[in-house]
Amino acid sequence: MAGQTWTVLVGAALLAAASAWGAEVVEFGEFSAEREYTAPPQPGDEMLSPKGVVEGLRLIRHTDTLEGQLCLHFGVVIRRPPDAAPLPRRLTVVSTHPRLTRPDGVSGTRDSFMTATDGDTAYTGWTFEYPWELQAGDWTIAFLDGDEVVASKTFHVTVPRRPGSLCPAPPVS
Repeated sequence: MAGQTWTVLVGAALLAAASAWGAEVVEFGEFSAEREYTAPPQPGDEMLSPKGVVEGLRLIRHTDTLEGQLCLHFGVVIRRPPDAAPLPRRLTVVSTHPRLTRPDGVSGTRDSFMTATDGDTAYTGWTFEYPWELQAGDWTIAFLDGDEVVASKTFHVTVPRRPGSLCPAPPVS
């Protein structure tokens, strides 16, 4: 899932701000999900943009260290504590990551999009859909209400010399 360019926020500051707001990161790591895809990025698009709706979400592995490979889906679930006010119905998701450069030359280190909540929980994630997205480094997913950080999580991604793929094999005819 995806974005545009931005100024990188310091992870420690994000976490400190998140704890002041009260939302908790309750699940993070590698997920499996069924997704409906829209068209891939086209020339003139923003760096990356939201690509689909997540259905059938399931945490496969609780981790913040990932080996980058095609079709790997990782993400974050946040929840409001029982005594806190409901989450806003719409939050901005800001993902920061190492510089990504699409084949058309568009490049960036940030993407931002809106996500819905049910008042209690919210989820967002990223799937490595293209080889140019496989970049080693820290990837931070932050949920914001206006300028206020609600919650965030940083993942450390490594990429082997020859990345693997979790993509399903094409059907045999």
